[in-house]
Amino acid sequence: MTKQTVRRGAWGLVGVVVVGALAQRALTQAVKEAPEIERPRAMVFPLAGSAPADMRERAAFSFRAKLDRTALFEVIDGYAMNELVSDLKAPIDLKSSARKLKTLAPDATLLIWGAIDKVGEQHVLRLNMTDLRRGADAPVQTFEETLAGSQDLRFAVEKVLSTLEDVKPFEHMSEEPLTDDERAQRMWADVNNPNLVVNPDFSSPPAGVTSAKLLDLPTTQPTTAPMMLNEHGAFDRETSLTGWHAVLGPRTWGVRYFDALPDTDQVVIYRPPERGDIPPDQFLAMNLSRQTADNNGLVARSTFIPIKPATRYRLSLLYRSEGPTQRVFVKGFTRVPDVTGKMTEREIYRRQVPPSGKTDGEWQEVTVDLNPQHSTFPVQLLRVDLYTYLGTGQIWFDDIILKEVGAQTRMARDEAIDKPVKRPGK
Repeated sequence: MTKQTVRRGAWGLVGVVVVGALAQRALTQAVKEAPEIERPRAMVFPLAGSAPADMRERAAFSFRAKLDRTALFEVIDGYAMNELVSDLKAPIDLKSSARKLKTLAPDATLLIWGAIDKVGEQHVLRLNMTDLRRGADAPVQTFEETLAGSQDLRFAVEKVLSTLEDVKPFEHMSEEPLTDDERAQRMWADVNNPNLVVNPDFSSPPAGVTSAKLLDLPTTQPTTAPMMLNEHGAFDRETSLTGWHAVLGPRTWGVRYFDALPDTDQVVIYRPPERGDIPPDQFLAMNLSRQTADNNGLVARSTFIPIKPATRYRLSLLYRSEGPTQRVFVKGFTRVPDVTGKMTEREIYRRQVPPSGKTDGEWQEVTVDLNPQHSTFPVQLLRVDLYTYLGTGQIWFDDIILKEVGAQTRMARDEAIDKPVKRPGK
């Protein structure tokens, strides 16, 4: 199936099916009320590290609560876990071996342990997890997530647990279906309603770029200017000549055009060879190793996109995967001064696109609605993160469309939208 076949008319084929939260809760309750089903035990050990104790406890509780919500495990509560380790001479931390934990908890099937450390103004969550449902010698997966904001913990926990077998996507109120009203259809189909994504089809570099044939691929040197907008909110050509950035763990680099498909753990805009007078159909391609797929995954980020207040937007994209799972995020930011007084982007909104994996050589379309909002701050900028993880191999993206489609349909109340903690006397 070609991309032209997939995207028919203004709507095309919608490649996302969202499971309702009510159905998920009903399933959870049904499983819990079936005493004849013996569920495997999950143990989340108290987290070590230099972060405040209440934050470490909150993170461990979040893992337990999310695991319990899946209805797949009998989750041992925090009191029992604290009692289990209370007599140990040395605490359980990131360096503790899986063998030691298996000896300590021989009836456990899922083991999670690690630490949260304060690093500068942020916190870093580092975890080990082993799922013995995969066998007595199941490998230990490692995870590292930076917690820059209050909502990041929830997303980090869900990201880790989503790698477990049989765990379905975590649904939230902000994940709502398309609102197929007449005005939205008209605005979506209107050719004069601009697509807000810079270089959405990966064949039109931003204005001012003089050379599109850039074959060098930086792999270890991070960008010296991580901001994608200058002080006036304009696109910064020094940051990325194509309008897209790649992220792998702590490394970030501008995505470049390339005349070959990517090597392992690379992100490129692939330029197929020309055939006669037909221009090549370029697309963004990623190639994930097993190590990357099972841990942090690989990301391609758009530039920041200025948006209007109280406005609904619609995102559509095409993807094709030979193994990796796509889980696209649209993140919202406000501009606030940092501790030095310099204006910076702070994430205050996140829309999770339900994941979908291997497409058997076919292009699939994903279409979702967005209602960017926060209880205190205005969402001023959006950014599209093409996040991929789990399966290995190549995954391709093309035709990223973000358009305004009318007024917001409702005010969402969501765990990820938190009022900031106020200082005393403020």
